Amino acid sequence: MRLPKLFKSNRLADGAHALYVAIMGQSLKPEFYLHAGVPDTLAGRFDLLVIHAFLVMRRLKREAGDGRRLSRALYDVMFADMDRMWRELGVGDFGIGHKVNRMSKAFFGRIAAYEAALQGGDEQELADALRRNLYGTVEAEPQALMRMAAYLRREDAALAGQPVEKLFAGAIAFGPPPEPEAVSG
Repeated sequence: MRLPKLFKSNRLADGAHALYVAIMGQSLKPEFYLHAGVPDTLAGRFDLLVIHAFLVMRRLKREAGDGRRLSRALYDVMFADMDRMWRELGVGDFGIGHKVNRMSKAFFGRIAAYEAALQGGDEQELADALRRNLYGTVEAEPQALMRMAAYLRREDAALAGQPVEKLFAGAIAFGPPPEPEAVSG
């Protein structure tokens, strides 16, 4: 009776790790920083990671039982990596807990803002959430802000159509980052 639970547990951990690697890979694509104006800073990278993790977790939470557990496992993997990152940056043991706790609170605040904007379908609410969070340290160009808002909506819709079995296997298909606007002349 214990064996199936052990395998389910490994399946969740393996799937969460594979999803996190895919999310990190998408978040680090240079096009976000070059074409969408996302600040190429620790804060900008964190916020882009949050957006992608949020989108995947939103999709997983639509599934009963194991979908929610995989979402939680993804959160755990992500914040274990945050802990590791701070250690590599030389933050002492006493400071790491405080930093990771602040990041976790920021994560949940951003999720609440993005969730409300996507559920309500309000473009201005989504643009405002992106301006405060993703572009919080820079002045966002209106076109870049709208491209990121459209990207978020597009990816949310695309994830809704991806089979949950593939997500459990860590196979996720993100679309391309926002493209710069073509200059007509």
